[in-house]
Amino acid sequence: MRLFLITFFSIYGALQGYFYWRLNAAWRLRGWPRAAVIAFLALMLGGLMLTRWMDRMNWFRAAQVAGLISYCWMAVSMWVFCFGLLVDIWNAAFRVAARWAPAAGRWVAAPRPVAVALGCLVVALLAWGLVEARLLRVNTFTLRTPRLAPGSKPIRVVQISDLHLGLLERDGLLKRVAGAVERLEPDLLVCTGDMLDSTGAHMDGLSSTLAAIRPPLGKFAVTGNHDYYAGLDESLAFHERSGFRVLRQESALVDGRLRVAGVDDPAGAMTGARPRLDEDKALPPPGPREFTILLKHRPGVRPHSEGRFDLQLSGHTHGGQIFPFTEFERLEYGERRSGFFRLADGAHLYISRGTGTWGPPLRVLAPPEVTLFVIEPDQAR
Repeated sequence: MRLFLITFFSIYGALQGYFYWRLNAAWRLRGWPRAAVIAFLALMLGGLMLTRWMDRMNWFRAAQVAGLISYCWMAVSMWVFCFGLLVDIWNAAFRVAARWAPAAGRWVAAPRPVAVALGCLVVALLAWGLVEARLLRVNTFTLRTPRLAPGSKPIRVVQISDLHLGLLERDGLLKRVAGAVERLEPDLLVCTGDMLDSTGAHMDGLSSTLAAIRPPLGKFAVTGNHDYYAGLDESLAFHERSGFRVLRQESALVDGRLRVAGVDDPAGAMTGARPRLDEDKALPPPGPREFTILLKHRPGVRPHSEGRFDLQLSGHTHGGQIFPFTEFERLEYGERRSGFFRLADGAHLYISRGTGTWGPPLRVLAPPEVTLFVIEPDQAR
């Protein structure tokens, strides 16, 4: 964890340095404007830790304001760097070309127009990101299986994931989610991790909206990495108040026709906890079995588990959440960063883009989702 924090703040500090360099190149900062910009960037660099500290001190309103500004600035810093870097590459190419063709120098973009254009672009992305984060989509998939008796009633399973309830994601998100879930009339509701991103007195009452959702076959969840960061004991207690049974290296038989299994997220080891990760203990043995759903926060598929489940539901990636992270996710997860995938043994993997947001309350080209799976018998059996 310490190495992660050092790496993160080193990179984030470099982004603040780049922002200052570009601003200074455009307006040649001097005197109090220069001091004000440096002070602001220094404050933003420490803003994330300050927000966390205020949260733990239960200074709710102050932490909310600090969090909103700090997390949105994190998105701004990233956008300025990414799009600014493209301009730098453009300028470098034409400066090199100008050595042989002086006319090419006219295509080098001046610092001030670039800064103004970047500012307009960032404002537009912030505005759209706030809108898209609230455009909750419902995705529906139908799975036919010989594991359900012909003529039996289909089972409707709804997945939510990565709510990140805390300072910024609160009642508004929960009301949208509850409304969407209730309209889908699920038999079973599952959450694939990261329900919480915070703990404290300000979380009291949030669980009641989730507790009011009562599908006939129950509600199940697994831990995500942020559930550990928020505090495992507090997270488990919140899940219980919300009516969810957390599956930790175990499974439950539902309605005699469906088995739901789940394992912890490995990030628990970073917090000193002992996450329960053994899928062999959670999944049924190979051979005849009920239709089995594996809940697992991260989307990796363990080779030894294939053939022992029919549908793995995961989250964690947020689909990148904000452009261009939507594309950076390809580096770690390839094509399996979000969406529906068929596995070699005939099972399926679904990776949710998530229902809430982490960090900045923004989404760009990765809208939030609630997902419905209709599991019905294969009549051809």
